[in-house]
Amino acid sequence: LISPTTRHLIHLGTETTVGSPTTQDDMFIRFSADEDINEYTVEATNTAGTQRLQDGTKIMGAVVAKENILVWTDNALYAMKFVGAPFTFGFEQVGTNCDTTKGQQVNAGINNLFTEVIWWYPTQGATYNDRYVVFNYGETNKTPLPMGNWYTGTNENSMRTTWIDSL
Repeated sequence: LISPTTRHLIHLGTETTVGSPTTQDDMFIRFSADEDINEYTVEATNTAGTQRLQDGTKIMGAVVAKENILVWTDNALYAMKFVGAPFTFGFEQVGTNCDTTKGQQVNAGINNLFTEVIWWYPTQGATYNDRYVVFNYGETNKTPLPMGNWYTGTNENSMRTTWIDSL
């Protein structure tokens, strides 16, 4: 995610030590220096930094909202706001008991290039959207009436949580 006003690259649920997969922490946030997506070393001379959120076991997602970035975990909602030196971003817990249900994990998108609407959803016991269903409104079954075609599949390569159509 990119901070829209300060242009920091923000990683959610990342490694506490860059390049060390064994330090993966699902509650850890790391952000680059402003205007420099390759600078993550925290120094007094730059705006790179880190923060570990406390309430929850993993970060579920984030969205840019006016002057904040809203970050939700499996139990809480945080507002991440640019505050300047020396901390760069301030984090305030603004909600609790915000645990998600399967219905809240469902995401949808439209793919105009292929005349499709797609929904991603988690199956029983899944912690991410591991299945999808597609309705292709451009393809038609001629009998008895034109209705479009439906497809289903398994999402094995990524955890789909958002979608934006091509321009």
